[in-house]
Amino acid sequence: SKSRQAMAFPFYFTPSQFSRRYGNDKYTAAVEGYRILPEMDECCWRTCDVAVYSIRCRRGASEWEIQRRFRQFVSLEQEIRALQTEHPRTPRCLPPKTLARDTTPGFVEARKAALATYLDALLTEANQFPSLTPPLSEFLEMPDVTTRASTNAS
Repeated sequence: SKSRQAMAFPFYFTPSQFSRRYGNDKYTAAVEGYRILPEMDECCWRTCDVAVYSIRCRRGASEWEIQRRFRQFVSLEQEIRALQTEHPRTPRCLPPKTLARDTTPGFVEARKAALATYLDALLTEANQFPSLTPPLSEFLEMPDVTTRASTNAS
């Protein structure tokens, strides 16, 4: 059986460039929507609305959707920055945090667009830096499917 380390992380294509015919060694991901959901705020024991962003991922013929809160994007960025001590950072802009939750349609739609731009920049950068693979694979819930085997390696 193949170990997780033996499998190469696929190459990212923007959604407009991606095609299923590329196979499992190529993927795409896009922030496509959001939902406002109630969540219990444990500090004050009341229900508050939160935005949950939908990310559609495709790899070869596989397709899946994941749900992420803004704070999960923030955690991902912190993890990525910790790994980027060995190379210069490509400019990418995570939208700023807010002091109070804002789930108004205009705000959430603007944040969704900013998160889409951020994710595209990050995944494009990851094509050049394999060290970013573990946190991205976890964040995107990349299925453990067989990729191109390195049969040409000597």
